[in-house]
Amino acid sequence: MKRFAEQWKTLGYSCWTITEKKTGQVIGWGGIVIDEDDPHWGPELIYYIAPEKSGLGYASELANFATSYATNVIGLSKIVAFAHPENVASNKILERVGFKLVRYLDDMSRNLYEFNAGT
Repeated sequence: MKRFAEQWKTLGYSCWTITEKKTGQVIGWGGIVIDEDDPHWGPELIYYIAPEKSGLGYASELANFATSYATNVIGLSKIVAFAHPENVASNKILERVGFKLVRYLDDMSRNLYEFNAGT
């Protein structure tokens, strides 16, 4: 998270914390980042929700907000995301937000998704 926080200074975007409205408790994080270990993918949607809070819509809310922010505020035209095939919920969230499955990446053991603004 510390690495991603630095991206606010250089890129003008990165991750937010996700808090539960009722309690104010931090239950996750997510946003649009550039993975410094794999920057060639470009802007990437990432998120993590505490397991005990999964399935309550927080990931969907974050994915919708981050994608809208990335395209409408930042002006990004393409965003990628990755999901393990067995993580059915994340794959469904990405598809509902408008990401399209590109292919399975053997070297990462993940599905690659792309979001293209305006399509």
